[in-house]
Amino acid sequence: MTFWEGEKFKKPDQWAFDRSLVDEKWGWFHDNLVGAWLVFPQNNLARVQDLNTRVLNHGTPDNSSGDLTLVTTAAGPTINFSGDATNDRIDLGSITSANPLSFFGKTSLTLFSRLTVGLTPNSGFPRVFDKSNAGNATNGWGFWIGSAGGWDGKAVVIIDGTPASITATAMMTTGETATIDLVIDGLSIQHFYKNGVLFETNTAALSSFPADTTNAAIGNWNHSTDRMWRGSIDYVYVLNGAATPSQVAQVYSDPFGPFRMVEDTPWLSVAAAGGLTPAEIITMLNRDKISPLRQM
Repeated sequence: MTFWEGEKFKKPDQWAFDRSLVDEKWGWFHDNLVGAWLVFPQNNLARVQDLNTRVLNHGTPDNSSGDLTLVTTAAGPTINFSGDATNDRIDLGSITSANPLSFFGKTSLTLFSRLTVGLTPNSGFPRVFDKSNAGNATNGWGFWIGSAGGWDGKAVVIIDGTPASITATAMMTTGETATIDLVIDGLSIQHFYKNGVLFETNTAALSSFPADTTNAAIGNWNHSTDRMWRGSIDYVYVLNGAATPSQVAQVYSDPFGPFRMVEDTPWLSVAAAGGLTPAEIITMLNRDKISPLRQM
C-alpha cells in the first residue's frame, strides 16, 4: 500500500483544502487571508506556493545570482538568503490596486513571519516584505528589520514613502530566530509582536495605501540592490484587518494550524518523488505534523 492509500491520505493530485476542518478554530484567519507563503523551495527553487484560495500570488524565486539555497535545519527545510547585495528574492510579481496585496482602500493589515537573522546582517535595510518601486516603500508598502546603516535590529514599516514607524529598540539580534508580527490598526496604530507577545506599540500617522501598480517580493525589493534579507525566512502570512493579541498568540503557538486538513495528519509532499531527500522528509514529518497542503 502506498502512503496515500490509507484512509487519512489522498493522492497528491486530489489534495484540496477542507474549510470545515478548521473553521471553528481558524475561520478568522481564512476569512481575512490575503497571502500565505511557506517559504520552502520545491523542485530546485521552482516556486513558492501562495496558500490563499481566493487570489493567488505564487512566488517565483529569482536566483540569478545563486544566493538562495535550500537549508535543512533542526526546525526543518527553509530558504536561506545569503544577502550579498544582489537582487535575488521571492518575486510575487506585479500587484495592481485590484490585488488584495496592494491594500488600496484599506486601513489595517496583519503580517506574520518567522525569521532568522544571519550572523552578518545586511546593513542596507533588509526586506521581509516589500511592494514598492522606490526607496522607503514609495508607491506601496514594506516591512523590514534594520532601520539604519550598520543594522540595528529595529523593525520598520512604511507606507508610500513617509512617515515610518520604527521600534524604539531592536527586535532581533544576529543569529536569532524569532516570529516577528506586525499589526497595523487604522494606519495610526502599529503593534509589533515577538514570539507571540506584544513588543511595542507605535502611533505614527502612516500614509494611505496607494493605488500604484508595483512589484512585490519576499526577502528583498524589486527595483534595486542591497535590500536583500541575510538569513532565512520560514513563512510570511498577510491578512486583512488587525489581528487581536489572542489571535497573534494562536498563530505563534500553532503557525501551520490553519493549513491542516486532518488533525495530526503529517505533511506528505508530492516532492517526495524527487524534490526532497528522505532525510528532509523525515525532518518535516517529525517537525510540525502539518497537512499535505504544505506542498509547493
